[in-house]
Amino acid sequence: MTLLEVEVQVRYPDGLPGPEGIHVLLEAAEGGVDTDCQTRSNGTCKMRPSNTGVYNVVLDHGGFAPDSQRVELVGILHGYVTLTLRPSNPAPKETVTSMGPPILSPKAQKELSRGLQELSAAKPDDARKHFEAAARIAPNNPDVNYLLGLLAAQNHDRAEAQRCWEKAISFYPRHALSLTALGETYLMDQRLPQAKTVLEKAVEADNNSWRAHQLLAMVLVKQKAYEESAQHAQRAVEVGKTDANGARLVLAEAYAGEQRRDEAIKTLRDLLALHPSHEQAVTAQRYLDALSGRPGKGTAAGDASDEKVTLVSTALPMPAIHQEMLMPSAALPKWFPANVDDSIPPVEASGAACPLEQIRGEVGRRVQEFVKTVDRFTATETLDHESLNQFGLATRREKRTFKYLVSIQELKPGELDVQEFRDASTALDAFPDNIATLGMASLVLVFHPTYVTDYDLSCEGRTQQGGLPVWQVHFRQSSNKPGRLRSYSLGNRYYRVGLKGRAWISADSFQIVRMEADLERQVPDIRLYVDHQTVQYGPVPFQKKDVTLWLPSNTDLYLDYNGHRIHRQHTFTNYMLFSVDEQQRIKAPPQPAE
Repeated sequence: MTLLEVEVQVRYPDGLPGPEGIHVLLEAAEGGVDTDCQTRSNGTCKMRPSNTGVYNVVLDHGGFAPDSQRVELVGILHGYVTLTLRPSNPAPKETVTSMGPPILSPKAQKELSRGLQELSAAKPDDARKHFEAAARIAPNNPDVNYLLGLLAAQNHDRAEAQRCWEKAISFYPRHALSLTALGETYLMDQRLPQAKTVLEKAVEADNNSWRAHQLLAMVLVKQKAYEESAQHAQRAVEVGKTDANGARLVLAEAYAGEQRRDEAIKTLRDLLALHPSHEQAVTAQRYLDALSGRPGKGTAAGDASDEKVTLVSTALPMPAIHQEMLMPSAALPKWFPANVDDSIPPVEASGAACPLEQIRGEVGRRVQEFVKTVDRFTATETLDHESLNQFGLATRREKRTFKYLVSIQELKPGELDVQEFRDASTALDAFPDNIATLGMASLVLVFHPTYVTDYDLSCEGRTQQGGLPVWQVHFRQSSNKPGRLRSYSLGNRYYRVGLKGRAWISADSFQIVRMEADLERQVPDIRLYVDHQTVQYGPVPFQKKDVTLWLPSNTDLYLDYNGHRIHRQHTFTNYMLFSVDEQQRIKAPPQPAE
């Protein structure tokens, strides 16, 4: 008779085996302890449940924070669970964060990486062996189950694919890849309400997923929620650039649904100018003919004078499930966002004249005001750090919190000095991996009168950001000017680098709402290949002084530097403004008593 068994592996956050004597409980899902065990010297122990069913494996040991995982013993006899030992009172600057799925052990990471290599080489059978090996080590890991679902989808077993992805989000509900894949499956089955719910969770979990935004836009346009569909389609194009060309088709249909024919026509023409795939080009031309009132092959002519001309067909071509992962000729998804120059995000078709000189002058004044006030506030900075492998899977995560202060001073005309203080220190060892990422507040200096002449500016048009009308402005380091805002040091080597990027500037107040920047060119000498940064700004009111400042709220940084692949999120909260009251009251000194 074969007995049920659950094998538990207890590990430290760095993946090393835990010590002997750690107490682990097996609790039934409906409550109550079924059995327990204590780890051996290699950090493992085994338990034998009394019956099949769903159980919670719980780490219960003094001095360590609780950890638990669910294991399903339904249709299987053996379960495998990995628990992590974390101090119950961790140091405030080096706590493991829940910003992503659980970290795999080094052995499981190795198996997963080998499987991805085989998958990219169009060897699905070999890939499956490695993914299943990883699943034996970490059966409840969402990344593992997601990839097993991809293999099932490749074999046209959509039921098994769906089961794997649902299993992944049952263990980690914010697993964006599995949520996106599920949403795509529901969309292909025309289960629009379920697709909408899942894809909304996907974009909430990862707002930088162009695929999730594109799929959600497709669902919404089918539900005739045109305005909301356009917003997600624009976000998909903004993040995915040419990878998200399909979102431009959805955007055009959303504009047509809103009776914004000019915008729809411009969107389709912009798409055709980007040399899309053959299928996308055919579809775009068909929609363009319909909107323009020209009969195309297999379409009916519309009345060009009719204000309610709509697209002939609302059936957008459905992309295959994660085709870029499954096609032998395609690369694996990039772990960093597309370059700012891959394509231009959509702008309005009104053709409104873009007052570049006025924008340059007004924004310059706002940035000068920012420089004058920036050292008058402090903030709480939360740093979420991920170390990634070549496939974009996290190998380590950390979360640190600082008291943040920045000071910008003009050392001499034409030279500004930026100093950042974290917990009243400028020490660089406060950062993970001994790689300091500074200058989160200084990207706006691109538009400071001291530096703006270092860049070639072009206004791309008017659009929307967060519901605000904004001007979209591109900047690039001038070829005859050295980079002065960004530099790298490695050992005794020091390199200045140029920047290119895009800024979205309020059309009313000329405040910078958002910025995105990339390296103007790579620096192979120090193995600097990626430096992609986005910064979001917003108004921060200070009631005591009755003043509102536009300050950075969060920034995303992707870095491939000297062999390190890093994703960092800096979030700024709890802004406090301080100042010195310079008013003096002079009165006569007190007279001695008689």
